[in-house]
Amino acid sequence: AVSLNLVWGISSVVNVGHGAVLVVGAYILWGAQQLDFSIFLSVPVALAVSYPIFTLVHRVLLRALGESNIEFGSLLISWGAALVIVALIRATAGTELRKIDVFSGGALQIAGVNLTISGLTTFFVAIVMAAGLAAYMKLTYGGRAMRAVGSQPELAAALGIDVPATRARAFGLG
Repeated sequence: AVSLNLVWGISSVVNVGHGAVLVVGAYILWGAQQLDFSIFLSVPVALAVSYPIFTLVHRVLLRALGESNIEFGSLLISWGAALVIVALIRATAGTELRKIDVFSGGALQIAGVNLTISGLTTFFVAIVMAAGLAAYMKLTYGGRAMRAVGSQPELAAALGIDVPATRARAFGLG
């Protein structure tokens, strides 16, 4: 949800292919683990590989639409990109289920609810990443530039912010 909000709010892109993009990131994470990377190394590797790919997708496919066609055009392009991504994954990796190893170690029972260590770890990593993104958006020049572009792109451009590049960074980050 945070990612979709970032992409829509900054880039004005309705990314219906977002799920396929997340699957690509998951396959990169899984591939890093197949190379015996720990989860603490696999996540940064997946992010480092995914970010330039999706920033490039925004720059090549979506920037060509122009500002006036971005909302409707992004629906068509992201849907088409999702179909291509899914077809490529099915053709190259197949359809069998793969598991990303986070942690094993059983479960905890809290108030009659069983919670796995893996699920709790994933939850806390998501909270830390969302808090890190919030800090980035509030405390850094790049984050403030993204907020300015999301709020008033014409004014941001007048202040010297490269609006297309900032939107591409937000898309990649999302």
